[in-house]
Amino acid sequence: MSPENTLAAVRLALDQGCGFEVDIQTLACGTLVVLHDDTLERTAVHRDAALNRSLVRRPIEELHWTDVKEIDVGSWFGSKFSSERVPLFSDVLRELVEATNRHGSAGDDQSAPHCFAELKAAEPFNPALPEAAAAAVEAARVPADALTWISFSRPLMVEMKKRTPQFAALHIDDARTSEEAWDVARECVRCGLDGIDLRALPEVVTPDLIEWLHARGKSVAVWVSGYRLGAPAKEDTPEIWDLLEARGVDDLTSNLPPTIYEWRRAREQRDDLTTAGKVAVASAASFALCRVVAGERIAEDVVDLVHSALATTVSARVAAAVLAEPGRLALSGPVDALARRFILGSSTYFACDAALVLCSLALGHRPRQWAGRLMHHAIQAAANLPALLCAPPAGSAVRRYLLLAYAAEISTIVLRLRDLQRVLGLGGQRAQSALHRALLASFALFRLALFPACTALIWHSRAQLPPPLLRLHLAFAAAGVTLSSMWFGQLLKQGPR
Repeated sequence: MSPENTLAAVRLALDQGCGFEVDIQTLACGTLVVLHDDTLERTAVHRDAALNRSLVRRPIEELHWTDVKEIDVGSWFGSKFSSERVPLFSDVLRELVEATNRHGSAGDDQSAPHCFAELKAAEPFNPALPEAAAAAVEAARVPADALTWISFSRPLMVEMKKRTPQFAALHIDDARTSEEAWDVARECVRCGLDGIDLRALPEVVTPDLIEWLHARGKSVAVWVSGYRLGAPAKEDTPEIWDLLEARGVDDLTSNLPPTIYEWRRAREQRDDLTTAGKVAVASAASFALCRVVAGERIAEDVVDLVHSALATTVSARVAAAVLAEPGRLALSGPVDALARRFILGSSTYFACDAALVLCSLALGHRPRQWAGRLMHHAIQAAANLPALLCAPPAGSAVRRYLLLAYAAEISTIVLRLRDLQRVLGLGGQRAQSALHRALLASFALFRLALFPACTALIWHSRAQLPPPLLRLHLAFAAAGVTLSSMWFGQLLKQGPR
């Protein structure tokens, strides 16, 4: 963990694929800084003790940048953070934009970089605050889906919505009853804001309230109070998170980063198990149905053809994203989410096929190309696991080059079509010769040529990958080239039949 409202905390959140919240205040000189309290007394350490006492107790709005820029706001949390200084809001925006450029647009991806920027203001608010805040996000070129304004001042949020309509603006309120929350919700709709941000109290953030706001296109976020006597807030627990998420809350804030990160990972793993189960059932049912209708050989070809067609479609989507932004080392949010879902489904399909082969061998039956299939599945499974298990940015970098390599399934489509043509006897010798030539061409292009290109992409992504993972995937790439070369040699020997 890192001290609150520091660049160290911002970078840690972005590295872990989490959104973050910062508090924005205005200095006497008009500069926007990141600080929670009205003074620096709780978090500041200054080299000059006497100067420190005189500064930290003064309201932050009376200080200038020259007064605060050298003040240590990290040592109170730990000596290794002694280099942390009061951040400028512009520095936070720079980190956010750089992370967004690496990750891509957010879409519905919860690991996309996102900042909840709370504008601290009394009533009436200082008119310099919204002017400076709007100028800061414009100068930094912050994407519209990367930042949300929040504040306890509803008039300030209305003003920010006028100045920066591309960003969501939520009104924070500490409603303690359902009736108070409904009043806040109705005012939000009346004022044209994008939603409300309430304390995470289940008796306040009710299902009816969330449904009513969602029906009007508004979002619902929740926040928690800080530590009291060293203990987290009573509403800052995984049980409350589960409950509010199930009710439909759009965003939640927590003071327990490691815990909420593990909670989110556990939820993703539950979703993964559900997806894998659905794919396994669909694969088994499809194979069983095709086997009953047309026999084992045609069933294998048809089911594998469907998988290869889906792989080719997703790979083409990824290739389009890479060509659109060739300098980006990670996929954009929506494309990355699609890639991850496909890799999970594909890995499940390969596991089902490997189980089928092993069961058949145990029963004394040797399926077609059983040794090559088991070898392929072992290599592919080992290559796929980091794409599913690694946290950003490594996981997204792996999915980027792995999905491009999945274009090799184009050759599998041609292979299965050729096998089906042979079994069904459609088109005669001319069709056989044409499909065989297409198979050789697709193997040469989408395996022999593509795999070395993907190896180059792995090397290009080396800064995003831990050294053991880099070496592992370079080894898998070499194995893929070797295996494809062997298969290509066998195809040359076979010739059309």
